[in-house]
Amino acid sequence: MAIRYQYQHVGSHHGQEDQRVLAINESNWPIGWIEYTEFRGRTHIDIIRVEPGYRRQGIAERLVLHMLMESKGPVDLGMLTDAGARFFRRFLCQHKVGRELDRFNEARRTLCRGMVVKD
Repeated sequence: MAIRYQYQHVGSHHGQEDQRVLAINESNWPIGWIEYTEFRGRTHIDIIRVEPGYRRQGIAERLVLHMLMESKGPVDLGMLTDAGARFFRRFLCQHKVGRELDRFNEARRTLCRGMVVKD
């Protein structure tokens, strides 16, 4: 399945930049997205959504990586749903963290406490 990723600037106000990355399938239909805000040098993830028929295929992970290519500063996960906490535990704690994921260091300390990070 060919998926392309499209960046969108959603809006700006009071020094805040609202952004979105869409995952779009070969039928030109959005199958997932991440919305995030850049404010005062930090990136805040608002929501990650992947349509049910496309889950468990690595799309959310790639959305986060595409967001990291566009965003700046440390990443703040904010409050997480149970599903969001499970996703970020897998994403941040069970894989060797490369340079591009260093901006999650604050979240890793909280989410990965007591876990062994695999190389």
